[in-house]
This record gives sequence, structure tokens and C-alpha cells, in this order.
Amino acid sequence: MTRILIGGFLIAHGLVHIGMWGVPKLQTAEGSPFVSSDSWLIGSTKRLAAVLAVLTVRTGATGFYLPFKMMYLVVFPCAVLAAVALGWTVHAVAGRVPRLGRAVAVVPVVLALSFAAPRVPRVRQKSPINEPAYAAGLWAREHLPPACIDYFSKHWLTGYWMHLDVLGNPRASARMRAESFEFHDSAAKWLQGRGLPYGFVENLADIPRELRPEMVPVHTVGSAALVRNLRSAGCP
Repeated sequence: MTRILIGGFLIAHGLVHIGMWGVPKLQTAEGSPFVSSDSWLIGSTKRLAAVLAVLTVRTGATGFYLPFKMMYLVVFPCAVLAAVALGWTVHAVAGRVPRLGRAVAVVPVVLALSFAAPRVPRVRQKSPINEPAYAAGLWAREHLPPACIDYFSKHWLTGYWMHLDVLGNPRASARMRAESFEFHDSAAKWLQGRGLPYGFVENLADIPRELRPEMVPVHTVGSAALVRNLRSAGCP
């Protein structure tokens, strides 16, 4: 009986997630049982976040960033449960209706292709982490103060990655709590005279004209460059 109850729960949970994944843009009304922030397996994501926060505090950690990242691991058991549920359903239908045996066997493939097709990129994706930025970061780490660099990149992740991983700045800092690593925010700081002494520019051609006179290139790697700020507000 216990195996039957557990199996039934897993199958039901998997079927629910299949339905939710099949309609990724579904807008539910208030009170609907199919709310994307809830799961039969882990419950409300908000309550799960609260539990993770309490456990983190009890272990002596000072931040919640990494513990909350653990929530992404839930995707894998949900995928397994959905696959188990789909396989059981196909097997049950084929057993009850033998004529549909071969036709039902292709259902998982058809569903998988229908779910994956909209998520396949149509154009070649450009990674925000690239070799010119990495090379510029390595040079900056040896020749410039790592904490005194602003970032002018198309994607915020480029500056985030350079600041923490390449330049080795600490994650727990006042700047990390306030920094957005967005291009327009860095440009606004430099235009207002609040910029740091140096800046990483992913593509010099993207810099606004009114900002270019304030920049003096000190090192270039392809289209990327490290520049000095002529109107720096200093480095904290």
C-alpha cells in the first residue's frame, strides 16, 4: 500500500508539472490551483526560501545568495517525476488499448519535441563572457586597482563576472549591494563626475560621444579597452 501511495503521488505530481510546462505562458486567475510559484513536491517557493534563510543563519552565514541558488536543483527531480509519470501513462494506455501500443509509444517524443522547439534559439547566441573581456581583466588585475573599475558592457553579466571572478573582488562588499553593472548606470556616473578612476569598455564604439573626451585608453584588446577617467571622483 505504501508503494502504491508513493507511486500515485509521484505520478500525479509529474502529470501536474507536464501540464504546467506544456503551457509556459499560462496566466492563472486568483485562487487557481495551478500556480507556478507552488509545487506539490516542495510547496510554496516563498516558504521554501524562508526555510533556507533560517538554516543559513543557523550555520553562521552572512548572506543568502548561495543558499537560494539551491532552489534551482529542484528542476531536476521535477523533470524526473514528469518523465516517470509520462512513461507510466503511456504504458497504462498501451496495456488497456493494445491497438494504440505503437502510436502511444511516440507520444513522449512528440511531447518532448513540442516543448523543446520554442526554446531552441533561432539565431546564434552571443555569450556575455568572451575572450577579449577575459584578457582585459587579466591585464587590469596586474596593472590597475581591481576595486576602482567601472564596467561598460552590453550585458550586465560581463561586468559582474569580471568584477568577481576575473578581478577577484569580494562578493560581500558595499559596492556589490549597490552596483547594477548596467551600461547606462555606469555612463550616468561618468557624465555626472561620479565615476571611478578606470573603466572597462566592451566596445568603444558604443560609448556616447559626450563621454568619449573623458576617457583615455590605457590598454586595448580587440574592440575592448581599459580606459582612465579624466574626471574621476576617486576610489573609495
